[in-house]
Amino acid sequence: LYELRLDGIGMTVLPSGVGNLIALKSLSASYNLKCEAISSAIGQLMLLEELRLYQTPVRRLPTQMALLTSLRALVVGRLDRPGQLPTHIILLSALERLELWMKGDDNITMSVVHLKRLRFLVCFSPIDVLPSMLRWLAAPLTAAQSARLPQLPLVQYNEIGRSLTSSLNGITTLQVLHMHYIDVVPTEPLRFPALRSLHVGTSALDVRIFFCQRCTNSRCKTQLEL
Repeated sequence: LYELRLDGIGMTVLPSGVGNLIALKSLSASYNLKCEAISSAIGQLMLLEELRLYQTPVRRLPTQMALLTSLRALVVGRLDRPGQLPTHIILLSALERLELWMKGDDNITMSVVHLKRLRFLVCFSPIDVLPSMLRWLAAPLTAAQSARLPQLPLVQYNEIGRSLTSSLNGITTLQVLHMHYIDVVPTEPLRFPALRSLHVGTSALDVRIFFCQRCTNSRCKTQLEL
């Protein structure tokens, strides 16, 4: 068996029996709304490349996860449930996609600097250093991290904040931009030559007018969400 889907079946724990499926490459157990635990036996799935636990309120991942050196995609958690950030994922050197849909302690910084192959990152807790090959990003950033964005080959950026950072203007590869809770008119003109899609979440009339007037790229689709 190479692929196993246990989505939405109402289980409360990912059973230890999955550890016997040593040829498994893809495991999905999303939308199990009462599942808060993962068996340590998952560390036996040495060939596993994809693990999806989206909208599954797992509070912590077993340390045996560090043994999954073939893992390329990890999606875990739901935002309305607190969780313990899996700091041992820094050993998963093959990771290309990481989605942590959980909020941990604001005083704990998520370390992803060693994930050299990471291309896709969703994280709602502070992170240390942005991997150099990121193409898709949704995460809270410090001012210093925002200043580094033009150095990344970003294609899509979801801003988690309340204002548009001026450093975004330097990202010539950006094709999709999502901005949530924007309530301040940007002080600089928008310059996104490759932009195809712009999503703005705002209830402020002056901000909505600004984006309608400034998105002059004829190939860009603008969507204002109220």
